[in-house]
Amino acid sequence: MSDSELSLRGELLKNSENKETELVTSFVSSLESLNDFLLANDLFENQTFETYFLNVSNLKADVDEVLSAVRFVKTQDKLIKQMEHDLKNITQRVFASFTILNKFISNNIFGITTEDKAMFFDVLFLLRENWYRFYVAFKDILLKALSESIVPIENQGSLLDINVLKKVFYFFSSSELPGLLKEAEIYKRAGQFSSYQGIQDRKVNMDVDWDVLSEHLVGKKIKGDTAVVTNFVLNALRNSLKKRIEVEGEHTELRLQIFVENDELVIKVEDTGKGMEDKHLNPDSKDFIFLSGNSGTGSTGLGLSYINTRLASMGVELRVFSRRVAESSADDKPFVYYSNGGGKKDFHMSFYHGEDAEGLVSSNISKHGTLFEIYLPLE
Repeated sequence: MSDSELSLRGELLKNSENKETELVTSFVSSLESLNDFLLANDLFENQTFETYFLNVSNLKADVDEVLSAVRFVKTQDKLIKQMEHDLKNITQRVFASFTILNKFISNNIFGITTEDKAMFFDVLFLLRENWYRFYVAFKDILLKALSESIVPIENQGSLLDINVLKKVFYFFSSSELPGLLKEAEIYKRAGQFSSYQGIQDRKVNMDVDWDVLSEHLVGKKIKGDTAVVTNFVLNALRNSLKKRIEVEGEHTELRLQIFVENDELVIKVEDTGKGMEDKHLNPDSKDFIFLSGNSGTGSTGLGLSYINTRLASMGVELRVFSRRVAESSADDKPFVYYSNGGGKKDFHMSFYHGEDAEGLVSSNISKHGTLFEIYLPLE
């Protein structure tokens, strides 16, 4: 191939990438518009059907864009795997809700019957029930389409919305977790293996005092993109429910904590599982859990891929402490620690194991297990 042909090929590739970037950026913008609308408009407010219908109709272009975004993701092998991993059946529910809403808002309001009006609100209820869980995961997937290893520059200054965080974790505890329990039971009865076998024996503590938290955050802004942070925490929670992290003969406990400390919002996900090997938190290892396709639990590894560098690009620190169950007397220092450094000028990524990590890990984990900590600066 001649130099001119190589140059032309490179130019065409660059133009194609630019067009895809513009397309995905447009998808993200529409997703944000719909999220803002659903957050601001309570279905229990005293609004007439006509007013609400008009408000939703004004969002038709955004609805069309999100439907197109779902179709786009389904054409991308890597993205569709991520969507199946993060959202499973939720995308189907949201897509169906939007498709029905589109049929409504494409019609003349005067042709809508009383029965249609009732269905309109039923569809909106279904959409809202699944929306925030869909929003954080789907936006995170679209941002990964723009950059796999960092959060795009235009999103690095994003602020975390505590109201969305609250709604997502309410959905997880009230709907998603019971669904995983049901799935595990069905698989068990069918004699098939489920990643979540034994989940019914887990003690899951998600007792976050949202009222106290909100009081501590009055007048504060939380640095960090809502979707990136929340979707990571969800994946950390789900990984902590996997059977592979269990210690034989013991029931694993899982705990979520969210609180304010020293001008930072701190999110902790802790389990009392069997802990990690050094290689899983060693950045120089091919088994490092934050590389795409790797996982300390033996799962797909999609949920944690590059989250260390993505959080650091927003100035958010990630710390991981792990104390494993020693398999032999020779493994007398089963401690490992990792920090991404938070992307701060005076802090750097750090990795310690064995005796060097003992003090750090022992002060956080008394017996065995793994602890993820996220520190989001308050402004």
